Amino acid sequence: TLYAGCGIVKNSDPDSEVAETAVKFSPMMNALGVDNNDES
Repeated sequence: TLYAGCGIVKNSDPDSEVAETAVKFSPMMNALGVDNNDES
């Protein structure tokens, strides 16, 4: 199990938080050889 997240606060922008989490998770996915663009 892998975890990557962000802090949600009152002024958080949901789209920015999703993008931030994807950036944080990308190195772990790359290390595992997983295609980050696969949405299946």
